[in-house]
Amino acid sequence: MLDKFKMLIALSEAQHFRKAAEKLNMPQPTLSAGIKTLESILSTQLVIRGSRFNGFTDAGLTTLQYAKNILNNVEQMKDELKNLQSFDHREIKLAVIPTAQIWALTSHRS
Repeated sequence: MLDKFKMLIALSEAQHFRKAAEKLNMPQPTLSAGIKTLESILSTQLVIRGSRFNGFTDAGLTTLQYAKNILNNVEQMKDELKNLQSFDHREIKLAVIPTAQIWALTSHRS
C-alpha cells in the first residue's frame, strides 16, 4: 500500500497523471491502475477524473494527508532502526571515586 501512497503523492505534486508516472519511472497506465486500486481498497473515490486530472475529492485530500504522514513515519522508523543497528552494545567500564560509586552502580537502572 505504501507504493500506492507514493503514487497519490506524486499525482498531487505533478497535478498530471503522465508527469506523475514519469516522476516515478513507470508507465501512466500503471499509475492510474495503482490509484484505482487504492480507491478500491479504501472504498471511496479519491481523484476527480475527466479527460485529464481534475483534482482530488475531499476523501482524496484527507487520504493524501494521511499518506504523507504515513510515509514520513516510515522514513523516521527506518532511520531509528538504522541507528539501533549501529549502536554498540559492548560493556563499558568506568573508574569512579568511592563517593560516586553508589551513584554509578544505580544510575544505569533509571
